Amino acid sequence: MQDVQLSEQGRTARLQLPLVPGFVYRLSIDVPGADGASFLNQDAWYTLHAVPR
Repeated sequence: MQDVQLSEQGRTARLQLPLVPGFVYRLSIDVPGADGASFLNQDAWYTLHAVPR
């Protein structure tokens, strides 16, 4: 991961990752929420079809 930016409310994160088109990526979150509880779904999957300009 190259960079993470959180919104002021802490509800949104922008991730800067070195992704390559055509690959499937697994993103795992292992941090507590604001109330200290774990996230219900800790894994997300993403496929990059084309690099955004």
